[in-house]
Parts: sequence; C-alpha cells; structure tokens
Amino acid sequence: MKRTGMVIIAIFIISVVCMMTACQAESTDRNSTNNNTKGSIEESFTTVTPVTTEAPTVPELPSETDYEITKSELMELIWWEDELADVGKVIYPGFELDCEIKDGEYYRVFRSKEKEGIEIWEKVYEPERGFPISRGQLILRNSEVSKECSIDLCIGNRYDKNTFSRDEKKLFLKDLTNDGQEELVINIPYKDMGIHENYLYVFDSESFEQIALPDREKLRNRIESELEAVEMKTSKDEGMLDVDITIGGKTYEAHTDLFEQWKAEDMRYGVVGDYGYGGFGAGDSGAYYRAGIYIYHKDYDYSVNNRNIAIEIPLAYNPELNAFEAVEGEYIINDLR
Repeated sequence: MKRTGMVIIAIFIISVVCMMTACQAESTDRNSTNNNTKGSIEESFTTVTPVTTEAPTVPELPSETDYEITKSELMELIWWEDELADVGKVIYPGFELDCEIKDGEYYRVFRSKEKEGIEIWEKVYEPERGFPISRGQLILRNSEVSKECSIDLCIGNRYDKNTFSRDEKKLFLKDLTNDGQEELVINIPYKDMGIHENYLYVFDSESFEQIALPDREKLRNRIESELEAVEMKTSKDEGMLDVDITIGGKTYEAHTDLFEQWKAEDMRYGVVGDYGYGGFGAGDSGAYYRAGIYIYHKDYDYSVNNRNIAIEIPLAYNPELNAFEAVEGEYIINDLR
C-alpha cells in the first residue's frame, strides 16, 4: 500500500515536471516566433530604400549694393558717343566730360578746361539698371569751395535722343556781369527734354553764389503793356509775312513765314511769355528775357502752322543786389527784315 502511494506521488511529480517543461518550451517557441516575426518586419523596413526629392535651387537675387560697374562701362552708359565727340563741344564748350562713382553714388562730371579746378558733378540715378536719369542735383566744386544745389532740370542727357538739344550751349563760362570775371552759366533750352521754357542759372565761379534773375511775370507784363501795334501784311516774298511791331515808341520791321493757304488779313496776334516759347537765356549779347509775338489764324488758334516772333529784353547786372535787372526801354526783336 505504501509502495503504491509512492508510485502515485512519483507519477504526479513527473507529470508536473513534464507540464512545466512543455509550457516553457511553448513559451520559448512563441518568443522565438515573435522574435522572428519582429526581425522580419524590421528587415522589411530597413531593406527598402526611401525615395527622396531634392528641393530646387533658388538663386539669390543681388541687392542694389551688390551691383558693380567699371568706370569705362559707366562712361558708355551715361554719355552718348556724339556727346563725347562733336556735340559735346557745342553744348558743353570748354568742359571735359567724365564720370565718378563716390560712396556708391554715380555722377556725370564736367571738368573745365578753361578755368583750372572748376568741376560740376551731376548725380545720376539707377545707371546700373540701364535707365540713367538726373533729377537736377549738382555739386559745384573748385579748389576752395564745394557747394550742393538743385536746379529744375538736368544738364546732361536723359534717355531719349529725340528730346535732347544738340545745337545750343547748356554749360559754359561767360562774363555776363561785365566785371572781367567769367561766371558759370547753366542754360537749359526751352526745347530740351520736352520742356516749355528756358531755364537759366548763373553762378559766381569762385564762391558759387547764385546771381538772381528778375521776376519773369513782370517782364512779360511789361512787354504786353508797351506793345502799341502789330501790323501784318503780305510780303513780296512768297510764303512770307511782313510784320511791323511798334513797342516802346519804336517800330521794328520783322519777317516770318506764313502757311501758304493763309492771308495776312486773317491773321491775329498775342503775347506769349514763358510757357511754350520764352524764359531766360544767355547768348553773345549777354543775359536776356525772351517772350514772343504769337501770330495765328483767326480760325485756327492752335494750329501747328502758327508762328512766334521773339522779343527779348536785355538784362544788366546790379552788383549791389547781386542780381540781374531788366534794361528799361530797350528791346531786341528777332527775325528783322
């Protein structure tokens, strides 16, 4: 009986051990299976090559301060070839044309060949973009003085040759005050760059102090008030009109062309001042103010065939006022016959 009980206990212990061994083996197999699956999954991820897309390269745009230009390139850009040759001798007589780049700014430079040390620097905007223009900002320089000033219009060209005077002095030295000392004269013709009146600037060439000009409206009113008669008659010359102008007690015989279909009896006249024709100027006779007798057809007031006969008032320098004044009672009539 004892023996039977011991056998039963032994069998029970063996069964328990077998069951534990089987469970452990199953657990090991399960873990092994899991590990193998995990490894297989990991392998599937690591063996696949990812697809990558490179971002397009965007070039950096240069800032305005990054632009560079050589002096020779700048000369070609801001001066036209004929300005550097024959035209420059007419409109900038006595000046050598040059350029400078200073502190990142671009300048047209006019250097006097007649009076040592005198230079005019004209600031030019955006030449590196192929569109060089001036807004009338100047630096006047000599050996002792450097003075900034602003004028209404630029001296040098802009960008359109068709609106650029090529036959009238724009920058020169001339004794307009009759004191034996040449002044610096900047003359912007009325036909230049589409403007409608002459602009004149006169500076002392040593101190660069500007010499004042009289009130242009008063000068125009003077011409109109002293104009006594304008008689128009057909000329013996075909296509011409004879005009007798009586002003300030004196009669001047003028001569102008006439549109071939018009007759003298159909013509009228008026006085035009700055706009469209006149303004201040400087020539061989000195400084002057110019207006005009406007000749027009009674039925075609705004025709392109209308004409002007220039009337100029000479100006004299008053040293006490450092200004020009109109010469009383004197007129210069253009187009005399």
